[in-house]
Amino acid sequence: GIRHVDHFGFICRESSGGGGFHFVCYVFQCTNEALVDEIMMTLKQAFTVAAVQQTAKAPAQLCEGCPLQGLHKLCERIE
Repeated sequence: GIRHVDHFGFICRESSGGGGFHFVCYVFQCTNEALVDEIMMTLKQAFTVAAVQQTAKAPAQLCEGCPLQGLHKLCERIE
């Protein structure tokens, strides 16, 4: 994408037989740079939304004995 601005690529994890997975790199060539920019912006938005949804599904696991948790509580009391 840096030298050839009409190209873009990404790496993704794909399932393989038996419950395992492997990583695959996909590289594409578009007709022009503007199309690459639009595709990359769309991919960025999709990954951002997916990350937000994944974070909302998994509640944060807080350990009461964790030093950082204690520091956080101390900062809250000070404020």
